[in-house]
Amino acid sequence: ELHDINIHIAFRVASLEDFMKHLDELGVKYGNFQKKQGVSQTRGDGIKQIYLEDPDGYWLEVNDDKF
Repeated sequence: ELHDINIHIAFRVASLEDFMKHLDELGVKYGNFQKKQGVSQTRGDGIKQIYLEDPDGYWLEVNDDKF
C-alpha cells in the first residue's frame, strides 16, 4: 500500500453490482474500506461502495449514489 485509503477520488455508477461483476471478469481486485477483498459495504446513508487501487497505488472509490 503506497497511499492512505482515506485520500481517494470517488466515482458513481448506475449499478455497483454490475460494475463489481465486470471487475471480477477482468480479474481486478477491489474491496471494502477495511480492504476485505471482493465485497462492498453500505454507508450510513445507504450508498453502497467499493475501493480499488490504481497501478500507482492511489485509491479509487466507486459507489451507487443516486443524487
